[in-house]
Amino acid sequence: MPIADGDVAEREHDAAAIAAHLGYPVIVRPSHGSGGKGSARCDSEAELRSAIRLAPSPDGLDTGEPQRFVIQRFIDGRVVNRAALAWNGVEVAGFTRGRLETHPGPLGPASVVEFVGLPAVRDANLRLFAALDLHGLAGAQYMIEPDRGAALLIEIHRRMLPATHAGGLVGVDLAAALRACVDGVPWTGPTDLPGGTGRRIALFPQEWYRDPESAWLATLPSDAPWHDPRLFEAMLKIPYATNAVPVRELISPGP
Repeated sequence: MPIADGDVAEREHDAAAIAAHLGYPVIVRPSHGSGGKGSARCDSEAELRSAIRLAPSPDGLDTGEPQRFVIQRFIDGRVVNRAALAWNGVEVAGFTRGRLETHPGPLGPASVVEFVGLPAVRDANLRLFAALDLHGLAGAQYMIEPDRGAALLIEIHRRMLPATHAGGLVGVDLAAALRACVDGVPWTGPTDLPGGTGRRIALFPQEWYRDPESAWLATLPSDAPWHDPRLFEAMLKIPYATNAVPVRELISPGP
């Protein structure tokens, strides 16, 4: 699988040596974490050492071992993820989406997304799933290299991605494909999106937290659970809220 140049460091001075060999800027990511926590772009050794010292402890995971860090060459490309269904190592169906906004920060999860058809990502996922013999709902994140358009693997998710539910909104229904596979019926529905860019969606509650006055919220559809105000309110209370406003000011059907 093609990936950005880099290596894994167990100690701060090892990370500095790897970064010096790659040349700055570099991306630093902790080996355990979620939502971009602890990930940072570093333009100097001082920034690198600071990022490592300030990295959060693994979320609820005590391995008894020190945190390790992935140090990779920074690529100013487009980050996309692919949610998919694998069956006996074969990708049955999947879809790719890119990030138009993120929260918190540029390395955080997406808050506004655009669905895209990228054959290079589908091809990479086919190889990945076959190599790992994946089975079930899974996904991966890729960086699209600007010069060649190559899909460089960033992360592997051996679980259902948060994006999975959105497939039914854009025509690649992973839940229906899973039901067909469980029933032993060949999946005859769409297996990917057509080439190019497609529908955009403001994600709930991420875009509310990023900017309650966001222009995206006024112009795009959302996956917010408008039909269930109690669920809506509960989701707005999750920990990463930074710009939260009273729920009563947010509950409206929207576009």
